[in-house]
Amino acid sequence: MLNIDVLPEWFVICFVVLYGLSLGSFVTALSWRLPRGLSIFNYTGDNKRSVCPSCETSLGLRDLVPVFSWLFSKGKCRHCKTPISIRYPLTELGTALLCLTFYCSIPSAQTSLLPLILFMTLAGTLMTIIVIDLEHKIIPNILNLTLGLLGGIFLIIQHFELQGSPLHLFDSLKTAIINMVVFCVFSIVLRGAFMLVTKKDPLGLGDVKFFAAVGVWLNINVFPFFLVASGGFGILLGLIWQKITEEKAFPFGPALVIAFVLSLCLPEKIISEFL
Repeated sequence: MLNIDVLPEWFVICFVVLYGLSLGSFVTALSWRLPRGLSIFNYTGDNKRSVCPSCETSLGLRDLVPVFSWLFSKGKCRHCKTPISIRYPLTELGTALLCLTFYCSIPSAQTSLLPLILFMTLAGTLMTIIVIDLEHKIIPNILNLTLGLLGGIFLIIQHFELQGSPLHLFDSLKTAIINMVVFCVFSIVLRGAFMLVTKKDPLGLGDVKFFAAVGVWLNINVFPFFLVASGGFGILLGLIWQKITEEKAFPFGPALVIAFVLSLCLPEKIISEFL
C-alpha cells in the first residue's frame, strides 16, 4: 500500500480538504437525485451532467467549483438569477470537515492511502445520509448497503496491513456479521417496544438498517456508547428540529451519524471511561 506518512503533513491535509470539497460537490448532486429516482450521472437524459434545477441550463466548470462558485455568484444561478440553497456550500464544507476528522482520528488513515480514501468515501456516504434524511426523512437502502460494504472492505484492508492469516480474516468477518445481527435485532426490539408504549414509530426502517450497517464497523463493547450517544443527540436535534420547523416528526439519521462518527473517532479509553 502507498504510505502517506512520508509526505509532509500539510500536503496530506490540503489533499484531504480539497478531495473532501470535491466529494461534497458530488454529495450535493447525489442527495438531490437519489430520492427522486434520477440517474446519478445523467440528469435529463440528454448527456447533461449537471443543470440548474430552476432553468435547467447546463452548468459549466465555473459553476461547479465547491463553495467558491456559490460565493462568487452571491448564492444565485448565474443564468436565471434564482437563489441557490445554502445546502450546497454547507454540504461541501461538511463533507470536507468530516474527511479531515477521519484523517486526524483514524491511525490507519494517517499512514496509508487506501484506508484514507476509504474513510473519505465513508464521509461522503454519511453526509449523503444526513442531507437526504433531513430533506426527505428517509435513508435509502443503497446508502446503508454502501456503509456496510465499506466496513467489510476496511476489515479486509486491516487484515492485509497486519499480514494476518486467512483464519484471522474469517474470524473478523464472522464477528462483524454477528455484531451486525445483534445491532439490527436490538434496534428492531427497541422500535417495537417504543411503538407498543407510545403508539409512535421512533425508528424508521432506514434507521434499523443503519444500525445493522454500523454493526460491521463497531465492536460490540462500543455499542452501549453508540446507543447512548445516538439517543442523546436524537433528543437534542429533535428539540431543535421541532423548534425550527414546528414538526413533531424529526429525522433521526443525523443523530445516528454523529454517534457513529464519535464511536469511530474517540479513543477506546475515553469510551470505556464514559461507560
